[in-house]
Amino acid sequence: MIIIIHSTLGTTPMHCQPSTSNKQWNALDLLLETFVSCEISAKQVKEVYVLSGEDSETSSECLLSGPTLSALLKMVNDRFDELPRLRVRVYAEDVWSDIVACYKQSSFKYLTHLQVSLEGQPAIDTGGVRRQIYTTVLHDFASNQHVKLFDGPDHHLRPVCSAEARSSGLLKVLGGIVAHSIFQDGVGFPYLSPTCFWYIVAGEEMALQSACMEDLPADASFVLKQMQDANTSEEMAAVTQMDVTLQVLQRCGISQLVTVKNQHVIGQEIVCFEAVFRVSRFLDQFCEGLRNAGILHAVRAFPDLFIRLLTYTGAVSNESVLETIRNNDESLELMNFLKKFIQESTEKLLEKFLIFATGSVYPQPRSIHIKACEDDDLGTIVAQTCSKTLIFPSNMSAGYDQFTMSLNSAIVESSFNTV
Repeated sequence: MIIIIHSTLGTTPMHCQPSTSNKQWNALDLLLETFVSCEISAKQVKEVYVLSGEDSETSSECLLSGPTLSALLKMVNDRFDELPRLRVRVYAEDVWSDIVACYKQSSFKYLTHLQVSLEGQPAIDTGGVRRQIYTTVLHDFASNQHVKLFDGPDHHLRPVCSAEARSSGLLKVLGGIVAHSIFQDGVGFPYLSPTCFWYIVAGEEMALQSACMEDLPADASFVLKQMQDANTSEEMAAVTQMDVTLQVLQRCGISQLVTVKNQHVIGQEIVCFEAVFRVSRFLDQFCEGLRNAGILHAVRAFPDLFIRLLTYTGAVSNESVLETIRNNDESLELMNFLKKFIQESTEKLLEKFLIFATGSVYPQPRSIHIKACEDDDLGTIVAQTCSKTLIFPSNMSAGYDQFTMSLNSAIVESSFNTV
């Protein structure tokens, strides 16, 4: 991996940048006076102002939108587009390890605009390649492809409590990657459990309010279910004498004898410890990574907006993907073919289609442009993920069967060969 930094300007973290101008302070005062209401807090107005780079005009535009998540991300994405370029060269077969090595460097500057080049592949990165690489790397983290950092059901992950997870520092690295990814491309880490998310936002007290059985490791969940099913003293005694029960109680620091009468109290203590207290130190590492570029402050100021970037809020649906297609003056028959293809696709194929077209699995309304090319030399469907444009050759309107075969082939065969 080769890293070339073209400039070191603008590398002070967002929340550490000085603001000595009276004009800037007056601008913030005006924003506070204009926008603070029962719907927007002073904390949120200040956060938007900081994220904008202390630009009152762009702050106003963002706040006038609600603010919405898309407006916040657009404002920050536009700002990052103007930052110094950081060029990173990676190998397609070692994307995860190369990106992790890059972010592990103590000298890494988060207030930079990352450009990725892939060895041995004709990919020119003006945003699309980077977005696709972030999606791939973050999915590898979530699925424990290279190191086991998480436990729990899919899309309801919590840190695994192991010496490797804590000592490796990878949770902090992951937090930094997520921070940089969201602020450049809006690509988040939508795999954490709600309990983990609310711990990140407000700490233990808020996290405990959403803790549930899914937040527990398998042995603790098994013990709780056995305790709940015990209706007599004899049945409860049998449960408490099991080795797995003794191990869970010891791990949670519970020395009290479990009975039918106090099983609910004991159960709550197990949930509190296993779901929140036990994983808090690991989540603190992730939060430390999120502090880079100031995104942790943004998440805490706007939790209802950022929750969809850090937790699973629903499957990709046919309707949500249909909404990504921009209506235009291109061939009506081509548009109808594409809409029919989306309506008939499975969730897995829809995710592949989104990655092919945009480099991300997040469906954004009216984001994908459709073009029909009259050039006979264009023999296949081309995706320009940077501009989120799909270009179809002229023969695509010959019939729906040929259309689906060509689009399926393009989606399956696509790699990082995007521009």
